[in-house]
Amino acid sequence: MSDAPDKIWLQVGDDQFSTYTKALEDGADISWCQEPVFEYDIEYIRADLYYELETKCDNWLDSLKLANVELAELQAENERIKRSAVCYVSHNIKWLGEEVAPGWCLGCGRHRSLIREEKESD
Repeated sequence: MSDAPDKIWLQVGDDQFSTYTKALEDGADISWCQEPVFEYDIEYIRADLYYELETKCDNWLDSLKLANVELAELQAENERIKRSAVCYVSHNIKWLGEEVAPGWCLGCGRHRSLIREEKESD
C-alpha cells in the first residue's frame, strides 16, 4: 500500500481500561483514524518507519559508545601529560640550589633519590 499513513490511531474505547485485546475479546468494533479521537486511543506507526528509527538509534548509540571510548583515551592521555609535566618539574627544576619537589615524585611515584641516581649514572 503506497499511500499508507505514517501513523494511525486505533479507537478501542473511550476509557483507560480499554485495550486492543479486551476490545477483540468483547467483540467490539475497532476502528482507526489518522488523528486521535479518544484520550485512550493507541498510536501505531508503520513498521518500516519503526525499523528506520530503530536503526538510527542503534547507529547513534554506537557512535556514542565510540565517542565515550575516545573521550576515555583523551582523558588518559591528558593524565599522562600532566604526570609528565610534574615529573619534568620535580626531576629537573631547582630553585636557589634547592630541589623544588624533594621526596616522592607525584608524576611517576619514584623517590627523588632514585631519580638522582639515574641522572648520575647517565
